Amino acid sequence: MSENTEEVSAKNDEKSEQGLSTQSGENSEGYAETSTPEQEHALNSESVPDEQDNLLELPPEKLAGMVRDKRKAEASVRSKLREAEAERDKLAGAVTGFRRQSFAATAAASKVQESAMDDVLGAVGLDNVLGDDGTVDAEKVQESLQALRRSHPHYFEPIPKASSIGQGGAPAGFEGASWSDVLR
Repeated sequence: MSENTEEVSAKNDEKSEQGLSTQSGENSEGYAETSTPEQEHALNSESVPDEQDNLLELPPEKLAGMVRDKRKAEASVRSKLREAEAERDKLAGAVTGFRRQSFAATAAASKVQESAMDDVLGAVGLDNVLGDDGTVDAEKVQESLQALRRSHPHYFEPIPKASSIGQGGAPAGFEGASWSDVLR
């Protein structure tokens, strides 16, 4: 009988070891057990009561008040969002205006005609002349304007040609004769 008792206790020891290893995440072969998401959800839902169950127990007046409060809070957030978007758009417009002014000043120094400034800006593209910090890079503007001068010289003020007497020009300080002087 003592042999039977020893066998039973040995079997119980094996089972308890297997039970412990199963609880620690390993099966009887020593491999880690994996659980499916459905099993995990079932375990979690048993320990935590559903919120829907709690909502079903509330009186309709309380639920209506909760919905009203939630809608009010959402409306407040939406109005704050609209205000923030409007301010962002306003500031973006101001930044674009400052960038255009900076570009126009650099372009005017490069003898771009005032009437062609919008066309030049459209041809060059304001985004193409911005530096890494977001400001207008004067070097990039100059490079772009030089390339534009070759392709669209009519955007720029004409370069005055030097006149000499031999070329039909009048000497400095000489006022030319008018038709009334010639007819007299």
